[in-house]
Amino acid sequence: MPTSRHLIRALAVAVALVVLTDCQQLPAQPGLEPLEQPSSLQAAEPRINSTIPSDRSRQRPFVASGAAEAPTVPPPGPGVSATQAGDVTLNFVDTDIREIARTILGTTLNLNYTIDPNVHGTGSIETGTPMQRSALLPTLETLLNANGATLIERNGVYAVVPLPAGATRNLVSGASAIGAGTQVVPLRYASAKDLAKVLEPYVAEGGKIAADPAPNAIIVSGDAAVRQTLVGLIRAFDIDILAGQSYALFPVSDSDPAKRASEFERVLQAQAEGALGGIVRVIPMDRVNAVLVVSSQPRYIDAARRFFRLTNQLEDATARAWHVYYVQNGQSADLENLLQRAFTPRNVAPTPGPPGATAPGAEQLTIGGGRPPGGGTTGFGGQGSTAGLGGAAGGAGVTTG
Repeated sequence: MPTSRHLIRALAVAVALVVLTDCQQLPAQPGLEPLEQPSSLQAAEPRINSTIPSDRSRQRPFVASGAAEAPTVPPPGPGVSATQAGDVTLNFVDTDIREIARTILGTTLNLNYTIDPNVHGTGSIETGTPMQRSALLPTLETLLNANGATLIERNGVYAVVPLPAGATRNLVSGASAIGAGTQVVPLRYASAKDLAKVLEPYVAEGGKIAADPAPNAIIVSGDAAVRQTLVGLIRAFDIDILAGQSYALFPVSDSDPAKRASEFERVLQAQAEGALGGIVRVIPMDRVNAVLVVSSQPRYIDAARRFFRLTNQLEDATARAWHVYYVQNGQSADLENLLQRAFTPRNVAPTPGPPGATAPGAEQLTIGGGRPPGGGTTGFGGQGSTAGLGGAAGGAGVTTG
């Protein structure tokens, strides 16, 4: 009995321990986190056979248009004009030149004058139509010069003197001054030294022309008619040659400016012996890699722009480009080798790796170009080339041409 009592007591103790253990607070178990939602799959870009355009972006030409007006020549000094009516008629036949001078200077023009007693001679002046009063003094001077005399003006008084004395002591400052003398003509645009060389062949007898580089002026000597002619020529050449000019700067990105300038000259006939040699100028500019076209007529600048645009369009149309074809039933490396053998048989690149496998039950296909045994490879030739991109299955074939 004691043994049973001990068993019951041990069993009671064990049950109590189990109850106490269940009453203890167990630590919280961490909860399971929900799985992340799978990201939505995005479809890859479709494989489209296409041509990769070449990057041939070009700079646009710079154009500055002028007024397209011919340089205007300043009118010469006072003289006879065919459009203006005269009111003076001269009729002297074998008349003393002193009497002619008195009539023209005093009676007709009401000028103060003196006549040197050493002036002698006779002359004749007959006008078919009335003359302008502004033409009387040059006409009188011509008559006096024929008789060894001349006409000079000092402080509003005209003097008829023998020609040697008048030529040495007369200094005039205006284009309409009367008598032999010297005149200084300042220049605005032209070079005095260069212009004097150009005008030298046109100096009449009794005249003289010289350049004064310091003030950029030309000194003209001679009688009134000679001076008036030379002054008119000087005014005709002393102009702003850049006024009204049009300019066009054409960029040359992939060529030599001198070569392109030669092409412009041939097309526009702007060579020295061409029809537009003096109207259109073509200047290669290596520093900025461009060609400069200058003309006084904007229409020739427009012609240069049309030629420039046409050549660029032709170059763009014939430029080599990349063509991409996605291979669907084979390997791009095999197709590359096949195309090279067909179009560029002399430029076939070795294909790395094992050749592509054929479909089960199919035989390998070989395309030949009529190559005889032991003979050379034939094909289309040309400048194109092929390249394969991709792995063992599919891939892309790239050709240029």
